[in-house]
Amino acid sequence: MSIKEKILAAKLNLDCDYSTITSEILNCQKFWRFLPPYKSQVDDPFNKTFNVASAEDFENINYIDGEKKTIVKKENGKSYENYIFYLREHPDAKSQSYFDTKPLDHNQWKWRNDLDIPYTKQFINSLPFTPLGMIRVFIFKNTFLPVHKDWITGGMDISTDPLVLDRCLGLSIIPSTGGVPMKIWSSQLNQVVEVPGNAILFNDSVWHAVPKTTGYRITIRVFGKINYEYYSDKIDNNYVFYNKLRVGSV
Repeated sequence: MSIKEKILAAKLNLDCDYSTITSEILNCQKFWRFLPPYKSQVDDPFNKTFNVASAEDFENINYIDGEKKTIVKKENGKSYENYIFYLREHPDAKSQSYFDTKPLDHNQWKWRNDLDIPYTKQFINSLPFTPLGMIRVFIFKNTFLPVHKDWITGGMDISTDPLVLDRCLGLSIIPSTGGVPMKIWSSQLNQVVEVPGNAILFNDSVWHAVPKTTGYRITIRVFGKINYEYYSDKIDNNYVFYNKLRVGSV
């Protein structure tokens, strides 16, 4: 069984200048879009299992009212900053929502010409994607990400459908961690596990969340057809989790 079929989440050791990527993303601030979590995510009782923030933080965080499709800004929510933007564009993208962008053909995504991100672009282009598809950036500052899935499956299930796997099993480049790990639900272990570090492979069809950060946490989610075996010798075996059987090495 290949890494692609087995992997839930794994910390990676990549040769990357994360400080330069951080600077390039911060310099793109005029392109960021304010996008807090949905109210349904904030209210999900599964957040208590993940323990990502205090009751006060949950009370004060800004959110999107899914029914009214409006952003609700709390009086004490000024320091809770959540943003997104894309590094690549697609001719058929109707919105910036994952619901619209995740299913799109990898081949038609192209680098944006209005972003000054030479090192970030060079580093991602050096990775074994054939083709490289969507790249979405999340920026959090002094806030958290409630429990959620980015590719919807039923219940606690994980998507291992080969037709959609390259749209939910992706690479996260995290040049600035905000001092926190990602948390993800392991059905194999029946518990929440933590994956720290600046680079992670993980399947976002599983429940996951991010604890409250100190300062900026920048996550660059990279999708496409990738040679996952490339990462075999880059996985940190102290932080690797699998869908079915957990093994000591890959």
